[in-house]
Amino acid sequence: KAPVSFDISINEIFLPLVCGGRVLVLRPGGEGDPYLLLGVIADQRVTFAYLVSSMLDLILEMAGDAGGLDGLRHVWCGGEVLTPDLYERFRSRLDTPLYHGYGPAETTIGVSHVIYRGEAERLSTSIGKANPNTQLYVLDDELRPVPFGVGGELYVGGFLLGRGYVNAPGLTASRFVA
Repeated sequence: KAPVSFDISINEIFLPLVCGGRVLVLRPGGEGDPYLLLGVIADQRVTFAYLVSSMLDLILEMAGDAGGLDGLRHVWCGGEVLTPDLYERFRSRLDTPLYHGYGPAETTIGVSHVIYRGEAERLSTSIGKANPNTQLYVLDDELRPVPFGVGGELYVGGFLLGRGYVNAPGLTASRFVA
């Protein structure tokens, strides 16, 4: 669903293939059409879908209890906040894992994720755990770690961190800490 130039397209293309699945290619602009997405998910018995939270919300509302989403076995959300309300709507309709990933523009694909597998889990606003080879730090204005539960700014380190902004050395210097 993502343009090939967007990093998450790597997951959308290759995850199904390495797991023995197939990739369905939508018509240009189809990723923004909830009616088309719901139709493809239902008609093609899609088992894995990657959606932004707002699109998942629309599809859940449109599908209702009609069963068009019954084939889904894994749903991955990212790019937007996953609200507790959306999680509850998802869980009330589907008994399948819901993955939520976090990845700011300064990184490649994602730096953290959380997997919600069952009814007993409570959703908190969380970006989950750091992905392999990634470090997450919550720091104060002087780049010191803050105590657990205290607000600060999120800093990311590791393999998935970009080298800076293209043709913007000033912005890179202000946002990337060596």
